[in-house]
Amino acid sequence: MRFRPFPALLTAAMALAATPAAAQAIDGVLLAGDGETPLPGARVALLGIGSRVVAEAQSDAEGRFTVTAASAGMYRLRVQPAGGAAILFAPVTLAAGERRSLEFQAHPPTAADSVVALPGVTATAETREQRLERNGFYRRRHTYPGRFLRHDEFMRLHGFRVIEKLQSLGIGMEPRGGSRFLLFRQQHTGGADSPRGRCYISVFIDGTPVSDIPIAQLTNEIVAAVEFYTRDDVPPEFNPRLGDPNARCGSLAIWTAPPDTAPPRP
Repeated sequence: MRFRPFPALLTAAMALAATPAAAQAIDGVLLAGDGETPLPGARVALLGIGSRVVAEAQSDAEGRFTVTAASAGMYRLRVQPAGGAAILFAPVTLAAGERRSLEFQAHPPTAADSVVALPGVTATAETREQRLERNGFYRRRHTYPGRFLRHDEFMRLHGFRVIEKLQSLGIGMEPRGGSRFLLFRQQHTGGADSPRGRCYISVFIDGTPVSDIPIAQLTNEIVAAVEFYTRDDVPPEFNPRLGDPNARCGSLAIWTAPPDTAPPRP
């Protein structure tokens, strides 16, 4: 069967299964638009933060494949069907020792699409500046009073590692196991004499909300920019609880990209 080169939508059939081993894995099956015909011979790449390939596989005659990650974290799948355009699917977060079974079906896009069809993998070649402009970083910087730091500005923050630089912004880290952390701000829980409590921050990596932050996967080199908002100055796209007056802790948006391979536009 010929694969149709239109944008595809990740149709999720996510069944979580605990595994006795420490490895994290995705077991997948690739199906054509009819939801029944398998797509054999497709190249599958598991991408970590910064679009780095961490594992590769090829779908078998039944469209099945398995890719394994060395550590817990947020990943994306890039699929290159035989004779078709490459497809970048929505992020998947793997917990320690977690194994996910996913079904990927190609069909015409809807308004809820969260998957992007790519002409090859050229999207990873854009400069950091182009990536930030495409994702609205500079537009928000002129609209909202948050803290906006490009890569060079982020590198000038106190500390050597990403975790230390984020802490210098006034962000607290609560361990959640391994190298993952919940982020919070300290705030008064009542009047001026009330004790200070933890207010947990919403976190977004490359525009996708995450429940905790995989610090070990974030290196100085791939942090393209950081946006930090507190209380009432959060843009709607980074405010998952918009309109809730009791949920004004703020948000942290981290944009990642490999080091620039071409000079930015003037």
